[in-house]
Amino acid sequence: ELESGFNGKFDGNGSDIGAAFAALSDRYLGQELRGLSLITDGIDRGVLRREAKELSVSDFQQNIPSINGPLTIYQIGKVGSLYDAAILDVTAGGFAYLRTLFTIKATVQGAPGETLEVGLYRDNELVRTFREEQKKQVVIGDDGRAVVAFDIRPKEVGRFSWEVRTPIDPKDAAPGNNSQSVVIKVVRDRIRVLQVCGSPSYDQKFLRLFLKQDPSVDLVSFFILRTTDDFGSGWRDDELSLIAFPYYQLFSEELASFDLVIFQNFNYKPYFSYDSDELLDNIASFVKTGKAFVMIGGNLSFDMGDYQNTSIEGILPVKLGVTGEMSSTDTFLPKLTTGGSKHPITQLHSNEAENLRIWKNLSMMDGYNQNLGLTDNAAALLSHPTQTTASGDPLPILAVKEVDQGRVMSIGVDSSWRWSYSEAVEGSGNQAYLRFWKNSLRWLVGDPEDKRVVIVPSRENARIGQELQLLFKTRDAAYAPQPGVAIRVAVTDPSGSEVINESLLTGSGGEVVMPFVPNIQGTYYVRAQFGKETVETVFAASNRDPELLELSPDVTYLEKLAEAYGGKYTTKMQKPLIDKEAKRAIPKRTSVSLHDAPFLAGWFGLFSSLAWWVRRRSDGR
Repeated sequence: ELESGFNGKFDGNGSDIGAAFAALSDRYLGQELRGLSLITDGIDRGVLRREAKELSVSDFQQNIPSINGPLTIYQIGKVGSLYDAAILDVTAGGFAYLRTLFTIKATVQGAPGETLEVGLYRDNELVRTFREEQKKQVVIGDDGRAVVAFDIRPKEVGRFSWEVRTPIDPKDAAPGNNSQSVVIKVVRDRIRVLQVCGSPSYDQKFLRLFLKQDPSVDLVSFFILRTTDDFGSGWRDDELSLIAFPYYQLFSEELASFDLVIFQNFNYKPYFSYDSDELLDNIASFVKTGKAFVMIGGNLSFDMGDYQNTSIEGILPVKLGVTGEMSSTDTFLPKLTTGGSKHPITQLHSNEAENLRIWKNLSMMDGYNQNLGLTDNAAALLSHPTQTTASGDPLPILAVKEVDQGRVMSIGVDSSWRWSYSEAVEGSGNQAYLRFWKNSLRWLVGDPEDKRVVIVPSRENARIGQELQLLFKTRDAAYAPQPGVAIRVAVTDPSGSEVINESLLTGSGGEVVMPFVPNIQGTYYVRAQFGKETVETVFAASNRDPELLELSPDVTYLEKLAEAYGGKYTTKMQKPLIDKEAKRAIPKRTSVSLHDAPFLAGWFGLFSSLAWWVRRRSDGR
């Protein structure tokens, strides 16, 4: 009679019948076995079971290991003796694209013909998409399984955890497998950019061409616009060649669909006939919630565009409020700052010395917009070589700033297009201009891993009891590593309890690693605070033992396995199949005469005498 139990010598993490047969075949290669008995429920985690489902019996026979003996399979467990509703598997592809539908598929197990309710959750709340709750009723098929799919359109980039659940029935034999979490990284497929220009120019033309030719950019561009004065001029719409600028729709209804807004030499007042404060507030809020904004210089920009005392001034990296001359037409060559030598935007070459050489040899700028210096938490990447602010600091020309979750860049010139020709003179094309704007786009709409504080878990989907590493990185406003600074780290487990809350000190590279072992199934939330900035990420942990995902024997597999080997499948304790004619092959036999080996004969006599003496000493006969 068979009894359940555990043998400490069995340290594997799943049944693999194919591997066991292969090992058996190698061990008894070329020998005939009288019989083999396999006691199993057929829940095989190896490739043999998958092949049995996919292949015909004849094809399956070609793939199985040879065991050189009759096989008897004893099934343990009874079909239907235990009830178990389970989420067997959840697949989503590992990553998804922003604003693009992706599908989370779950394989569900239950009793044949049963209707199960399956829901999709995020942060312990039922997901709602298209104004509908993501909860579905699925009918389990005759094989005890069903597949349910949820369509999601992510609205943010980063790591997010979704969980598929089915309710736990009181008679469920394994309630631990009724849910499964999966962490998916959402990335951008294309960057949606809104470019608004106050007047046509070479700078506008070059930037628009660059954005249109970049396959990763979805561009909406407005320039040569109809002002509010045009509406009151008495001309009919069919007599005007310019379309009406849909400013209200863009900066209210459509704004959230963009990743980046560029104001290029643009004064809003001639166009925003009403609700201008509301629309500018919308742009500021747009940035603070994780989007990006760029202001490019010119005679309609910064103070000359009347942005002082507006919501836009509150997010710019430079101070407005210049009195007197608001701009200069003096030519100059911008100077790379110390911060600019480290920041990803101004890296025109991977070698620091070569990068500095390139910046020193770029074309002169035609003029610049004045400002009052940097705002709090901003960094200057390019500055004027001689002009200073009232505080004596170099005048910022290119400056950046992180505003809550978003990013802002200001460039106080309208002649960056000239950088296209600097390297062309040397026969190197327009790479400086292209690299600068490519770097700018990448930083402005960068992934969470490109922020000043970054959390990177070594695994997004971990196992309970297995250690993973949480990497924390810190950088200053100019993106230089910050060694020796404290990061406040908090980890919250799936129950909502804060299991870690401590301060970590970064090393020489501005990084620190914290090991962590999850001990509860579900989603873990990791938060890091550095100064005023706080970032979060997630990872999922599972205690799902593969051996407990299925509790009912796989009869179909066991029958096919027995048929492929020409053996016997049974659910009762019967005598195994025996090959009485099986013989053990001895590949070589050598006879040695003791007469020809006197030394061997001497040893034989010695040990025989010793054995007789030991028996006599112990009263043996």
